[in-house]
Amino acid sequence: MFRDFVLSVAASMLCLNLLTASIQADESKPGVSKMTEAAIQLANEQDTFAAIELLAGQSDAVAATKDFGQVMHHFYWKAKDLSRAVAFGRAGLQFGLTAAIPLQGTEPKQAGEIRSAAKSLAYDLASFTWTGWDEPGISISESDLKLGLDAARVNLRLAIELDKDALRLSRAHWILGAQQLAAKLYPEAIQSFHKAAEFAKAANNNAEELLGLGFVALVKVIQSKGTDGQAELDMIKLKLKPLQDGEFFVGQLETALKVFSRR
Repeated sequence: MFRDFVLSVAASMLCLNLLTASIQADESKPGVSKMTEAAIQLANEQDTFAAIELLAGQSDAVAATKDFGQVMHHFYWKAKDLSRAVAFGRAGLQFGLTAAIPLQGTEPKQAGEIRSAAKSLAYDLASFTWTGWDEPGISISESDLKLGLDAARVNLRLAIELDKDALRLSRAHWILGAQQLAAKLYPEAIQSFHKAAEFAKAANNNAEELLGLGFVALVKVIQSKGTDGQAELDMIKLKLKPLQDGEFFVGQLETALKVFSRR
Protein backbone atom coordinates (compact mmCIF):
# COMPACT_ATOMS: atom_id res chain seq x y z
CA MET A 1 0.00 0.00 0.00
CA PHE A 2 2.84 2.39 0.89
CA ARG A 3 4.64 1.34 -2.31
CA ASP A 4 1.54 2.24 -4.33
CA PHE A 5 1.41 5.63 -2.63
CA VAL A 6 5.11 6.31 -3.44
CA LEU A 7 4.60 5.29 -7.07
CA SER A 8 1.54 7.55 -7.29
CA VAL A 9 3.48 10.53 -5.92
CA ALA A 10 6.38 9.84 -8.28
CA ALA A 11 4.01 9.65 -11.24
CA SER A 12 2.39 12.94 -10.24
CA MET A 13 5.78 14.64 -9.96
CA LEU A 14 6.83 13.28 -13.36
CA CYS A 15 3.65 14.61 -14.97
CA LEU A 16 4.19 17.98 -13.28
CA ASN A 17 7.79 18.19 -14.56
CA LEU A 18 6.74 17.22 -18.10
CA LEU A 19 3.92 19.79 -18.01
CA THR A 20 6.34 22.52 -16.87
CA ALA A 21 8.83 21.67 -19.65
CA SER A 22 6.07 21.63 -22.27
CA ILE A 23 4.66 24.98 -21.18
CA GLN A 24 8.08 26.65 -21.04
CA ALA A 25 8.70 25.45 -24.59
CA ASP A 26 5.35 26.92 -25.71
CA GLU A 27 6.27 30.25 -24.13
CA SER A 28 9.10 30.63 -26.62
CA LYS A 29 6.46 31.20 -29.30
CA PRO A 30 5.62 34.91 -29.81
CA GLY A 31 2.49 35.98 -27.97
CA VAL A 32 1.77 32.52 -26.54
CA SER A 33 1.79 31.74 -22.85
CA LYS A 34 -0.02 28.71 -21.44
CA MET A 35 1.49 28.69 -17.96
CA THR A 36 -1.37 30.69 -16.47
CA GLU A 37 -4.01 28.44 -18.03
CA ALA A 38 -2.16 25.33 -16.85
CA ALA A 39 -1.89 26.65 -13.30
CA ILE A 40 -5.59 27.49 -13.20
CA GLN A 41 -6.46 24.03 -14.51
CA LEU A 42 -4.16 22.37 -11.99
CA ALA A 43 -5.66 24.38 -9.13
CA ASN A 44 -9.16 23.37 -10.19
CA GLU A 45 -8.44 19.69 -10.89
CA GLN A 46 -5.82 18.93 -8.26
CA ASP A 47 -4.99 21.54 -5.60
CA THR A 48 -3.77 25.11 -5.19
CA PHE A 49 -0.34 24.08 -3.94
CA ALA A 50 0.35 21.97 -7.03
CA ALA A 51 -0.40 25.04 -9.15
CA ILE A 52 1.89 27.19 -6.99
CA GLU A 53 4.62 24.56 -7.38
CA LEU A 54 4.16 24.66 -11.14
CA LEU A 55 4.47 28.45 -11.33
CA ALA A 56 7.45 28.58 -8.97
CA GLY A 57 9.28 25.91 -10.98
CA GLN A 58 9.94 28.24 -13.90
CA SER A 59 13.50 29.28 -14.64
CA ASP A 60 12.48 32.90 -15.35
CA ALA A 61 11.62 34.44 -11.98
CA VAL A 62 10.23 37.64 -13.51
CA ALA A 63 7.84 35.66 -15.73
CA ALA A 64 6.90 33.39 -12.82
CA THR A 65 6.05 36.33 -10.56
CA LYS A 66 3.92 37.89 -13.28
CA ASP A 67 2.18 34.55 -13.90
CA PHE A 68 1.24 34.41 -10.22
CA GLY A 69 -0.41 37.78 -10.74
CA GLN A 70 -2.36 36.59 -13.79
CA VAL A 71 -3.66 33.57 -11.93
CA MET A 72 -4.62 35.80 -8.99
CA HIS A 73 -6.54 38.07 -11.39
CA HIS A 74 -8.38 35.08 -12.85
CA PHE A 75 -9.61 33.88 -9.47
CA TYR A 76 -10.62 37.39 -8.41
CA TRP A 77 -12.28 38.73 -11.55
CA LYS A 78 -13.58 35.60 -13.27
CA ALA A 79 -13.99 32.95 -10.60
CA LYS A 80 -14.91 35.44 -7.84
CA ASP A 81 -12.88 33.24 -5.49
CA LEU A 82 -11.03 35.62 -3.18
CA SER A 83 -9.57 32.79 -1.10
CA ARG A 84 -7.63 31.36 -4.01
CA ALA A 85 -6.84 34.79 -5.44
CA VAL A 86 -5.20 35.67 -2.13
CA ALA A 87 -3.38 32.33 -2.01
CA PHE A 88 -1.75 32.93 -5.39
CA GLY A 89 -1.08 36.59 -4.70
CA ARG A 90 0.57 35.89 -1.38
CA ALA A 91 2.61 32.97 -2.77
CA GLY A 92 3.73 35.04 -5.77
CA LEU A 93 4.72 38.01 -3.62
CA GLN A 94 6.81 35.81 -1.35
CA PHE A 95 8.29 33.98 -4.33
CA GLY A 96 9.34 37.22 -6.01
CA LEU A 97 10.89 38.78 -2.92
CA THR A 98 12.78 35.58 -2.12
CA ALA A 99 13.95 34.96 -5.70
CA ALA A 100 15.43 38.46 -5.89
CA ILE A 101 17.63 38.09 -2.79
CA PRO A 102 20.56 36.08 -4.29
CA LEU A 103 20.62 38.34 -7.37
CA GLN A 104 20.89 41.70 -5.63
CA GLY A 105 24.69 41.64 -5.51
CA THR A 106 25.43 40.08 -8.90
CA GLU A 107 22.41 40.95 -11.08
CA PRO A 108 20.86 44.08 -9.54
CA LYS A 109 18.82 44.94 -12.65
CA GLN A 110 17.19 41.50 -12.77
CA ALA A 111 16.62 41.58 -9.01
CA GLY A 112 14.91 44.95 -9.43
CA GLU A 113 12.65 43.58 -12.18
CA ILE A 114 11.59 40.67 -9.97
CA ARG A 115 10.94 42.96 -7.01
CA SER A 116 8.99 45.32 -9.25
CA ALA A 117 6.77 42.43 -10.37
CA ALA A 118 6.35 41.50 -6.70
CA LYS A 119 5.38 45.09 -5.93
CA SER A 120 2.55 44.85 -8.47
CA LEU A 121 1.31 41.72 -6.69
CA ALA A 122 1.41 43.57 -3.36
CA TYR A 123 -0.69 46.41 -4.77
CA ASP A 124 -3.26 44.02 -6.21
CA LEU A 125 -3.44 42.06 -2.95
CA ALA A 126 -4.13 45.30 -1.10
CA SER A 127 -6.70 46.35 -3.69
CA PHE A 128 -8.52 43.01 -3.92
CA THR A 129 -8.90 42.84 -0.12
CA TRP A 130 -10.27 46.39 0.25
CA THR A 131 -13.94 46.54 1.20
CA GLY A 132 -14.34 50.03 -0.28
CA TRP A 133 -14.86 48.72 -3.83
CA ASP A 134 -18.03 46.87 -2.75
CA GLU A 135 -17.18 44.37 -5.50
CA PRO A 136 -20.14 42.04 -6.29
CA GLY A 137 -19.47 38.40 -5.45
CA ILE A 138 -16.47 39.17 -3.24
CA SER A 139 -16.68 38.58 0.52
CA ILE A 140 -13.73 39.96 2.51
CA SER A 141 -12.90 38.43 5.90
CA GLU A 142 -11.07 39.96 8.85
CA SER A 143 -7.94 37.98 7.98
CA ASP A 144 -8.18 39.27 4.38
CA LEU A 145 -8.29 42.83 5.72
CA LYS A 146 -5.19 42.29 7.84
CA LEU A 147 -3.36 40.82 4.88
CA GLY A 148 -4.48 43.74 2.71
CA LEU A 149 -3.08 46.30 5.12
CA ASP A 150 0.21 44.42 5.29
CA ALA A 151 0.33 44.16 1.48
CA ALA A 152 -0.27 47.91 1.18
CA ARG A 153 2.68 48.55 3.49
CA VAL A 154 4.89 46.21 1.43
CA ASN A 155 3.79 47.95 -1.76
CA LEU A 156 4.79 51.37 -0.42
CA ARG A 157 8.10 50.06 0.92
CA LEU A 158 8.96 48.55 -2.46
CA ALA A 159 7.88 51.70 -4.30
CA ILE A 160 10.37 53.69 -2.20
CA GLU A 161 13.16 51.10 -2.39
CA LEU A 162 12.76 50.75 -6.18
CA ASP A 163 12.69 54.53 -6.61
CA LYS A 164 9.35 54.54 -8.42
CA ASP A 165 8.04 57.71 -10.03
CA ALA A 166 5.77 60.23 -8.32
CA LEU A 167 2.52 58.77 -9.70
CA ARG A 168 3.32 55.26 -8.46
CA LEU A 169 4.30 56.66 -5.08
CA SER A 170 0.98 58.52 -5.03
CA ARG A 171 -0.93 55.31 -5.70
CA ALA A 172 1.12 53.42 -3.11
CA HIS A 173 0.19 56.00 -0.47
CA TRP A 174 -3.43 55.92 -1.66
CA ILE A 175 -3.86 52.16 -1.33
CA LEU A 176 -2.26 52.30 2.12
CA GLY A 177 -4.70 55.04 3.10
CA ALA A 178 -7.57 52.95 1.75
CA GLN A 179 -6.58 49.98 3.89
CA GLN A 180 -6.02 52.22 6.92
CA LEU A 181 -9.53 53.61 6.41
CA ALA A 182 -10.91 50.04 6.37
CA ALA A 183 -8.98 49.32 9.59
CA LYS A 184 -10.44 52.49 11.19
CA LEU A 185 -6.96 53.99 11.51
CA TYR A 186 -8.36 57.40 10.64
CA PRO A 187 -5.43 59.75 11.46
CA GLU A 188 -3.04 57.45 9.58
CA ALA A 189 -5.44 57.25 6.63
CA ILE A 190 -5.69 61.05 6.41
CA GLN A 191 -1.90 61.31 6.43
CA SER A 192 -1.58 58.70 3.67
CA PHE A 193 -4.23 60.34 1.49
CA HIS A 194 -2.51 63.72 1.90
CA LYS A 195 0.75 62.08 0.76
CA ALA A 196 -1.08 60.55 -2.19
CA ALA A 197 -2.35 63.99 -3.19
CA GLU A 198 1.12 65.53 -2.82
CA PHE A 199 2.77 62.96 -5.08
CA ALA A 200 -0.06 63.18 -7.63
CA LYS A 201 0.49 66.94 -7.74
CA ALA A 202 4.22 66.35 -8.31
CA ALA A 203 3.24 64.06 -11.19
CA ASN A 204 0.97 66.79 -12.64
CA ASN A 205 -2.05 64.52 -12.30
CA ASN A 206 -4.86 66.82 -11.18
CA ALA A 207 -7.52 64.09 -11.08
CA GLU A 208 -5.56 61.82 -8.73
CA GLU A 209 -4.55 64.79 -6.60
CA LEU A 210 -8.23 65.60 -6.14
CA LEU A 211 -8.97 61.93 -5.49
CA GLY A 212 -6.49 61.92 -2.62
CA LEU A 213 -7.98 65.09 -1.19
CA GLY A 214 -11.45 63.66 -1.70
CA PHE A 215 -10.55 60.70 0.47
CA VAL A 216 -9.15 63.04 3.12
CA ALA A 217 -12.59 64.67 3.22
CA LEU A 218 -14.30 61.27 3.15
CA VAL A 219 -12.33 60.10 6.20
CA LYS A 220 -13.42 63.26 8.01
CA VAL A 221 -17.06 62.51 7.18
CA ILE A 222 -16.76 58.92 8.41
CA GLN A 223 -14.80 59.83 11.54
CA SER A 224 -17.21 62.61 12.52
CA LYS A 225 -20.31 60.62 11.52
CA GLY A 226 -21.27 63.30 8.99
CA THR A 227 -20.67 66.45 11.00
CA ASP A 228 -17.42 67.40 9.26
CA GLY A 229 -15.98 67.11 5.75
CA GLN A 230 -19.18 66.77 3.68
CA ALA A 231 -19.02 70.25 2.09
CA GLU A 232 -15.35 69.69 1.31
CA LEU A 233 -16.12 66.31 -0.26
CA ASP A 234 -18.96 67.73 -2.38
CA MET A 235 -16.73 70.53 -3.69
CA ILE A 236 -13.99 68.08 -4.68
CA LYS A 237 -16.51 65.88 -6.49
CA LEU A 238 -17.65 68.90 -8.53
CA LYS A 239 -14.04 69.64 -9.49
CA LEU A 240 -13.41 66.01 -10.39
CA LYS A 241 -16.39 65.42 -12.70
CA PRO A 242 -15.15 67.26 -15.83
CA LEU A 243 -11.64 65.73 -15.64
CA GLN A 244 -10.39 62.60 -17.37
CA ASP A 245 -11.37 59.62 -15.17
CA GLY A 246 -13.24 62.13 -13.02
CA GLU A 247 -16.61 60.39 -13.21
CA PHE A 248 -14.96 57.10 -12.23
CA PHE A 249 -13.24 58.72 -9.25
CA VAL A 250 -16.48 60.37 -8.14
CA GLY A 251 -18.16 56.97 -8.25
CA GLN A 252 -15.28 55.52 -6.26
CA LEU A 253 -15.73 58.16 -3.56
CA GLU A 254 -19.50 57.63 -3.43
CA THR A 255 -19.17 53.85 -3.19
CA ALA A 256 -16.56 54.08 -0.44
CA LEU A 257 -18.71 56.56 1.50
CA LYS A 258 -21.67 54.17 1.26
CA VAL A 259 -19.58 51.19 2.40
CA PHE A 260 -17.88 52.86 5.37
CA SER A 261 -20.99 54.73 6.51
CA ARG A 262 -22.62 51.36 7.24
CA ARG A 263 -20.26 50.61 10.11
